Amino acid sequence: MSKRIALVPLKSFASAKQRLRVHLSDEDTAALVEQLAIGVLTASRPLTTWIVTDDADIEQFAAEVGLRAFRPSRPGLNEGVLEAYRQASEDFAHVVIIHGDIAAPDGLGSFDYGEGITLFTDHTGLGSNVLALPTGIDFVFQYGVESASRHIGESRRLGIEPLVINGSPWRFDIDSPEDLPIL
Repeated sequence: MSKRIALVPLKSFASAKQRLRVHLSDEDTAALVEQLAIGVLTASRPLTTWIVTDDADIEQFAAEVGLRAFRPSRPGLNEGVLEAYRQASEDFAHVVIIHGDIAAPDGLGSFDYGEGITLFTDHTGLGSNVLALPTGIDFVFQYGVESASRHIGESRRLGIEPLVINGSPWRFDIDSPEDLPIL
C-alpha cells in the first residue's frame, strides 16, 4: 500500500473565483487560477495526486498534466472530497487535501505530515488550506466559511487532537482582490 496521496479539488478555470472577476477580466482570472493550480500540482510531487472535479474541462486539464481526474458522483466540494477520500482509502494510508489556489505551494509533496490529523489554516486562521489525515476514519469534511474550526471540531469528535499550523507559507490563498498583492 502506498503511503500518501494528495487530493486537489478544482473547479472550472472559466468560472472559478467570481470575486476576482470584479478586478480582473474573465481571461486573466482563468489564467491566474490555472497558474495557481499548476503550481500546487507541481509542488505536490512526489505524492500521487488526484484532481477532484466535476468539470469536463478540468478532466481534460488533468489528462494534459498527466494526473488522474476523480469525478465524484455528486456535486459539491465536501461531497466530492469525501467520495475521493473513501476511494483513496482503498490504496493509501494517508490523504492530504490541498486547495488549488495556494500562492506559495513549495514543499507540499515533501512535507512530513505525521500520522494524525494536521491542519494548515489560511492567513485569517479561519480556512483549511491543507488538511492531512489518515484514511479509514469517519471524517466529515466541512469546507466553507470557518472550515478550520469545523475541521478541528470534527477531529476532536473522532478523538484525535489535530496539529493546527497557523502562519505557514501555505496560508496565502487567492480568493479575492485583496489577496492579489501577495503574488
